[in-house]
Amino acid sequence: MIDAEISKKVLLTHQDKSGAFPAAPNFPPYQYCWLRDGSFIAYALILAGEEKAAADFFNWTGMVVKRYQDKVFKSISLYNQGVKLHPDQLLHTRFTMDGYEGTEPWGNFQLDGYGTYLWALGQFRKKYVNSPYLEDSEWAVKVVIEYLIRFWHTSCLDCWEECEGVHAVTLAALYGGLKSQTEQGFLNKIQKKNIEAILDLILKEIEHSYIDNGHFVKDRWNKTIDSSLIWLALPFEVVTLDNRVMRHTIEEIERSLLFKGGIKRYISDEYYGGGAWLPLTAWLGWYYARIGKLSKAKVYQEWIEGHSREQNLPEQVTDTDCPECQSWVKKWGPVAEPLLWSHAMHIILDHEMKKLN
Repeated sequence: MIDAEISKKVLLTHQDKSGAFPAAPNFPPYQYCWLRDGSFIAYALILAGEEKAAADFFNWTGMVVKRYQDKVFKSISLYNQGVKLHPDQLLHTRFTMDGYEGTEPWGNFQLDGYGTYLWALGQFRKKYVNSPYLEDSEWAVKVVIEYLIRFWHTSCLDCWEECEGVHAVTLAALYGGLKSQTEQGFLNKIQKKNIEAILDLILKEIEHSYIDNGHFVKDRWNKTIDSSLIWLALPFEVVTLDNRVMRHTIEEIERSLLFKGGIKRYISDEYYGGGAWLPLTAWLGWYYARIGKLSKAKVYQEWIEGHSREQNLPEQVTDTDCPECQSWVKKWGPVAEPLLWSHAMHIILDHEMKKLN
């Protein structure tokens, strides 16, 4: 079996000396640091009291942003001139442990990771107000904010790196990240005004264009249910936990996406057979724990812990004999294990459960 202390040890063991976290150290395609995964890993370490490890990640991210800041300024300038930008002209979503862009073909234009980074950094500053480990991040934050102010409504890949569009979850991550920075003292009046306008637009757009049949949907053209829609309430607080549409979304996720006791990403998922993802199952448990339904949260926590192997948590639990899974195994090998994001979400769920006990 596994517990939160073991999950913390896994995260700390695999953190690179640079501060970055490989998404899955033993799975070659995932030996990069994604801002999305890394930010949630850092948040888990914040909850676990690992101040320095979390700060090291934010310092690494700040270094990456500064390294590629000219790309931000150039892309904004070209956009303002009416030039149609290629995705490679925009910031990437994943980087090597040394903080460089990957060179092989990949869908690199994804905005949600930058919103998640701002949100997680805001959480760090709330807990560690004057951390001696956190380097000055003001400039990097300002660069990211300017980038998001300009491109927040640009079509990009979703958090699963599969579909292009303006996705509800991407908007939620940008909302949570930008809002977290309005509480900081270094933004000027124009930046604050721009951010407040974007936050208002995001709220209105999600309310008017991202609801169908009483629940939230992936995007305005794709009306499917996706487990990541939980993020609208938790942690990004676009809506409240008891929001009527969010409650119906949770019900639809459990009705449509329950698989082998865990939660799938979406109905038609074929990646490694479209199994139940441990991070998303932990998310649903986190939601139930946050609203006080401890028994339901416990079911998902036990399911996650029951699928540890040699104290490692995989990305997903799937039908390994199905053709869709076999084709991916032939291409990339077995399902990623350990997936550091799985361990991070295990810690987050455990922390929420302990608050109720």
